[in-house]
Amino acid sequence: MDRYLKEVGDRIRQARLKKGINQAQLAEIIDKTPPYVSNIEMGKQNMSIIVLFKIVKALDVSADWILAHDTPETVAITLDSVTKELEDCTPEERQAIIQMIQSLKGAMREGDYGLFVTLSNYTKNAQKYLDSTPIIRGINGTELVDLILKYYEDLSEKYRKMIPLKMVYIPVPKEEL
Repeated sequence: MDRYLKEVGDRIRQARLKKGINQAQLAEIIDKTPPYVSNIEMGKQNMSIIVLFKIVKALDVSADWILAHDTPETVAITLDSVTKELEDCTPEERQAIIQMIQSLKGAMREGDYGLFVTLSNYTKNAQKYLDSTPIIRGINGTELVDLILKYYEDLSEKYRKMIPLKMVYIPVPKEEL
């Protein structure tokens, strides 16, 4: 498998997931079969310029981003996007975001995975980003509590002391069972 085809396929997959469509839906839009789209995403299939054009149009991304996401022009567009997002931030928010970027940059290398935890729910845009970024997982407050309750007995003593819980039995009337 060609590394370049795999990179292109990965970016197509990311864009497809961000768009919220599955392989069958993309295949229908570009007049191909789901296995064809799967092979493109896995880097096992070349595609014609016409197919690339249809994919770019269907996923609402640029061909630059699909083919050569690290060209100076594409990097400049990305930097412009980040700059625009930072414009209305307070200095404290900017500093916090820069620290997060530095942490991610140091941690997110080939084969690494990340986890973002929020105690509330993710915004729609944040959830779309998490859905389209396979190396980053997100967990919200409800999911975190569910995991803690499910695996509490398996936690080490250190963590059970940090999160002291007591099992309580609540009687329930028979008609509610």
